[in-house]
Amino acid sequence: MLALHASMKSATILLTALSLTLLSACRTGTDAKVQQAVAETSMASSSGGMNTILDADSGAVARTINDGEIQMAQLAVSNASSEEVRNYAQMMITDHTSANSMLQSAGYATRENPITQTLNMEVNRQMAMLRGKSGADFDRAYIGSQVLMHQTALETMRTTLMPSAQEGRLKQTLGTMRQSVEMHLEHARMLQGQMDNK
Repeated sequence: MLALHASMKSATILLTALSLTLLSACRTGTDAKVQQAVAETSMASSSGGMNTILDADSGAVARTINDGEIQMAQLAVSNASSEEVRNYAQMMITDHTSANSMLQSAGYATRENPITQTLNMEVNRQMAMLRGKSGADFDRAYIGSQVLMHQTALETMRTTLMPSAQEGRLKQTLGTMRQSVEMHLEHARMLQGQMDNK
């Protein structure tokens, strides 16, 4: 029985590695990095399923998404030249702080895993890029980063966090957060379109 379990685990790891290779071939940039981190987190967890992670990891990833959005928005509130962009950034701070409060009250703390590390590296990269810009260039770069970051967040929630979640409060919080992320993405795309037409 132990030998069967070991061979099944080896097969799961092999399938995960193969899926990761196929996903990397289909995706580029941030999404590919996050999907690779999802596979690594999944293999390291005791959940056993491909792209399935533990609730503690899902909660930590959601908090990391929120923390990154808050950090970038604080920079935008200070540096954006457009009132619309500053208002958008303030909405990011309000909504993502609220989502973190929900996660905290449900007992989900920060926790390091390959996904949170990858997301934090991407936020640091975006922050460094934004610090080198000012005026309308900053506004365009911030909103462009918001489209990218919210697309990545939405994809991660859709493919990993929500299907993995087991605990009721986590499912509810992730559902609320997904609605906000979808709305944020649409708003960012609208702002991006307005900037492109100027």
